[in-house]
Formats: sequence, C-alpha cells, structure tokens
Amino acid sequence: MTGVNSRRTYRSPLREEAALRGQQAVIAAAADLFVEQGYARTTIDQIAARARVSRPTVFAVGTKAQLLALARRAAIGGDSVLGNKPGFEQILATPDATQLLHRFAEMVSGIARRWAPLQAVLEEAAASDPSLTGLRQASSDDMYGCARQVVTALRSLGSLRADLEPKAAADVLWLLIDPGQYRRLVTERHWSHRAFQHWQADAMTRLLLA
Repeated sequence: MTGVNSRRTYRSPLREEAALRGQQAVIAAAADLFVEQGYARTTIDQIAARARVSRPTVFAVGTKAQLLALARRAAIGGDSVLGNKPGFEQILATPDATQLLHRFAEMVSGIARRWAPLQAVLEEAAASDPSLTGLRQASSDDMYGCARQVVTALRSLGSLRADLEPKAAADVLWLLIDPGQYRRLVTERHWSHRAFQHWQADAMTRLLLA
C-alpha cells in the first residue's frame, strides 16, 4: 500500500487579518509621507517607522512606486474608477441627465478629495522617475474612459448639446473631473468640498447639456 501525504495547508484567519492590517498601515504611511515631504525624499525606513513595521515588511508590500500605485487604488476604491465602483453603473443608468451629472459629480469629487494630494505627488515624481510614467498615464486614461461613458449615457438620453461632438464633450468632462481642479480650488483657494461639488455639477450641466 502506497502512503499518501495528506498534509493540509493551515490558514489562520487571525494571522491573515493581521497581515492585511500591516499592509494597510504601510500603504497609509507611505501615502502620508509622500504628501507631507514628497516622493523623492521619502525613504523605506521612514515608511517602516511611520507604519511601525520592519523594513522587510515594507518591501514585502512593494517598492515605493508600487506603494504609490497601491495608495491610488485605496484612494479611488479599486484599480479603476470604471471597474471597481458598483455605483457607477447605477449613475450611468439614471434616466434624468441633470440628475445623472449631479450624481456623477458627487462620486468624482469624493474621489478627488482622497486622490488629489497624491496625484500632485505622482505628477511631480513621474517627471524624473520613469517607473511612474505608466501609472500617471493609466490614471489619466482611466478618468478619460469614465468621461466617455458618461457622455455616451447623455447621448442615449438625447440630452447632449447638439453643437458638441462626443469627443469634444468627453475632453471637456475629462478636464472638469481632473483632480487637479479640486486641488486648485479646495486646497489652494480654500473652497469647501460641498462648494466644489456644486460648482463641478453646475459646470457639467452648463457645458454639456442641451
């Protein structure tokens, strides 16, 4: 009779939960330090100290570039605004164009509130670090894809301005939802989040709807 190795892989929920908390602490620490002192000046040792973990633990989560990508993922709620926002499909299905844009503005202003400071870090760092160029482009492409889907929804409702080509409409919307707008008006000009959200929704309706 041939012996059978029936060894089972042991999984500890408590250990897995602790590991997840450690990863989240590392990502949060990296994000905070990137915003506070810049990407280039932030070191792995500083991230480890802020997260209260070891240096190898930080490397187990990722390099600095990977940590910035993970911080973006945490800020927008997934790898993509399109693919990881269950509420986005509901927004696109809104039967009233004005309400659709107001709901969309609420969603993207919430993302901007979390992502805008890190986007500034990414823009500055990508200028001198080629490893971040892809992340910067992916972030821009993701927001443009989001804008195109909204424009498609507006066209299907017959609400898009007749004198505005769909590509131009997507370009305008992409510009409006760029987190840099949030940074300029809220961070630099001290608007409230609510005031920005209302401005963004109003600008969308004025520029895009018939």
